[in-house]
Amino acid sequence: MIPNRNLIDSLADRVPLWIVVFHLNLLIPGMLGLMVADGPARWGMLLGIIICFTLGLAICCYSKPLGTLLIWGAWPVAALQFLPMMHIFIGSAAVAGGSRFNVSGQRNVDHLDSFLGGLLATGFTGGALMGVSLLFGLIIQLGIHLLWHRTTRT
Repeated sequence: MIPNRNLIDSLADRVPLWIVVFHLNLLIPGMLGLMVADGPARWGMLLGIIICFTLGLAICCYSKPLGTLLIWGAWPVAALQFLPMMHIFIGSAAVAGGSRFNVSGQRNVDHLDSFLGGLLATGFTGGALMGVSLLFGLIIQLGIHLLWHRTTRT
């Protein structure tokens, strides 16, 4: 069976962009995550990163509109890492929740030491940032749409 050529062309546009923008979005959250996690929590973080990457890849592969929104919105989210208030807020909430699963028995809200805690904190952070990316992508697309219609009417 020969794959649909339009699908292959479409994926060739979105998949490489997703790979680049995903890795750009790991810069600050990745460093902050490594500072608050050790031992098994880092393995949980790695699995969480792989799951978030795969989820974004699936969105890009199976839904052109959502994949486009995700990619367009992920660029400003990556740029906002350098003013990381949103990233710190989301990450802090995620670490506080993930710390409930600490192996040491201590509920230290700024430290992770369990696989499950690292996985949940990373999954929550990645999922929230992907949600923000979709929202930013929608705002960008609506802005372009409104500008396009404004300029074509005059």
